[in-house]
Amino acid sequence: EHRAHGALSGRVVLMEDYVEKFRQADALAQNILRLTRNTLLVNLRFLDLALSQFQLTSYPGTLATDGQHLFYDTYYVLSMYKRERGRNVRDYLHIVLHCVFRHLFTSANIDRRCWDLACDIAVESAKRAFIEAVKLAGGEL
Repeated sequence: EHRAHGALSGRVVLMEDYVEKFRQADALAQNILRLTRNTLLVNLRFLDLALSQFQLTSYPGTLATDGQHLFYDTYYVLSMYKRERGRNVRDYLHIVLHCVFRHLFTSANIDRRCWDLACDIAVESAKRAFIEAVKLAGGEL
């Protein structure tokens, strides 16, 4: 009985360590996303309302939105930032542009695959144009 209690206690400590490490990682991911948003705000001020609309919400996957929340995977954000800092900026801008162009709002009779592809093409084109304009102005995204 004493031995079982000790093993359970050890598991609880390990779980508490895991939870604390996740909280720290998540706080860092949120800071990265705020830095990402601020980088875009400095360089694309006219998108201020669109950039500031999201509530950050941790969720497994990559990055996504429903128009109100920016769903992010903590470890995805951290790994992308570590691999290439500009990736989070481009991904965030991609999501914002989908909202600006109202791509989330469709009718039921639309071919979803074609719509998603067309929207991604439009967003990537606009994103490239914004990035080039920022570079020409001496900024960086």
